[in-house]
Amino acid sequence: MKDPQGRPTQTTIVAISALLCVCVATISAQTTVEPITLNEQSAVQLALTENLNLAQQRVTLSSSARSSDTAWNALLPSLNVSGSLIRNNEEVVVPFGEPYNEVFSAQLQAQLVFSIASIEGIETARLNYAADLISFDEAAATISTDVRKLFYNLILLEQQILVAQQGIATASQTLAQTEAEFRGGLVAEVTVRQAEVALQNSRLVLQRQEAAYEDLLGSFRLLLGVEDEQEIELQGTIEVPAVADLERIAASTDPTDRWDVQVLDAQIAARRSLNRANRQFERTPTVTLGASYSPALADPFNPDNSVNNDWSEWNDGGSLSVTVTVPLDHYLPFSGSAVDLRNSDEALESLAIQRQSALDAARSQTAALLRQVDNSRAALESLSLSLELADEIYQLTLDAYQQGATDFLDVQEADDDLEAARYDLLAEQFTYLSTLIDLEYALNTPIRAR
Repeated sequence: MKDPQGRPTQTTIVAISALLCVCVATISAQTTVEPITLNEQSAVQLALTENLNLAQQRVTLSSSARSSDTAWNALLPSLNVSGSLIRNNEEVVVPFGEPYNEVFSAQLQAQLVFSIASIEGIETARLNYAADLISFDEAAATISTDVRKLFYNLILLEQQILVAQQGIATASQTLAQTEAEFRGGLVAEVTVRQAEVALQNSRLVLQRQEAAYEDLLGSFRLLLGVEDEQEIELQGTIEVPAVADLERIAASTDPTDRWDVQVLDAQIAARRSLNRANRQFERTPTVTLGASYSPALADPFNPDNSVNNDWSEWNDGGSLSVTVTVPLDHYLPFSGSAVDLRNSDEALESLAIQRQSALDAARSQTAALLRQVDNSRAALESLSLSLELADEIYQLTLDAYQQGATDFLDVQEADDDLEAARYDLLAEQFTYLSTLIDLEYALNTPIRAR
């Protein structure tokens, strides 16, 4: 609608504005990302599917597999074809034809280089792929471990935030009661100020915990390979799993089953094969078989010249060759090939030292994790008793409040102490569970499922 001056009326403007708001709301609703609910297993599965680091390693692994599958092509001959157009500065004079300057030639060449090192190179490619495959499995296991620990750490922080929120509520009630007592002349002003500071500190604690939660959630999203805007709802609780004798499990586990040792073993096998191939290439003869076919046409731009007889007078050329090459550089101690061979041997020795170091570190790490498990078990027993005591105090305070012997604030404080005791027990349960997850990775064997 328009007014007499032809301008839109206020009703029309309001209607258009409302329509635009509805459209914007509809588009926003359509673009809202639905939250995803994850438990421990689904979070791990999502990370193994969407994690970008793993995706990059899959590409590398695919290239390594292709190299291994086609390593036999080192035994195939190389083929190439070429063509040349040559113009001589001096005319070529022939007895039965016109002089000419231009010659067109082509060449088809095949060459097969055979060496014992080529056969060993096929095995080297296969072993390199096996090493890359184990490295990929190690990366997947590492990501799975990190996801599991972050999953339960986030659940712990959620509980911590709830305790902090309850602490703020108690501090607010304390401040309100203190202000009322101050107005009644029962307490000094400094008591009110102390209550205000306590409330502000409680709010600061909550703010820091919420910031820590968001930071940890960002790391969790990065591991899962999901967008920053993706909302995540965690479904699970921190519970102490029943496990068998960990000392027996650790003693019966072969340390060579560890991921880092498996990777080093595969790298050592590949390096040994590579060293054999390099030594064979530098110290054994190489046989080269060659064949070529080289037709040539004189004066290609003049079909009337009898020297080419309408381009049918091609001069066929070609050759066959057998070449045996015996390398001698390795006899010179300072030659490049001799230095490369020594460097390869030292690289293998370095890997062997790394393997022994990994085995030594494995024993130390396993012993440390077992001690952490024992310490955490003892702490759980102590915190369980503390929780029982806090629950008894809460019940006694509640009974006293119902009998009029104390006020509600004392009940609230006792309830806060009870919640804090529950959180402390939950935090230790997380420590215990996190240590078991680390132990599973270190031993490369399931523990919680036993």
